[in-house]
Amino acid sequence: MKLLAVAVTAILSVSLGWPADLQKRDVDIKAADGTNLKASYFSVGRPGPAMILLHQCNMDRHAWDGLA
Repeated sequence: MKLLAVAVTAILSVSLGWPADLQKRDVDIKAADGTNLKASYFSVGRPGPAMILLHQCNMDRHAWDGLA
């Protein structure tokens, strides 16, 4: 089911013609327990919906760069 959601999102992204000039920024997020989380933030430079993509155990956050 999750794979289907990712596939649909990718297809919609391509079909909507979102710009290819995304701005990527590496950010740190401090969790409530003090743990520092690393994240990649991609901005299309305009308001709109957001997505959070979480990597699997054998991957890192850069596995989603191609989709973004």
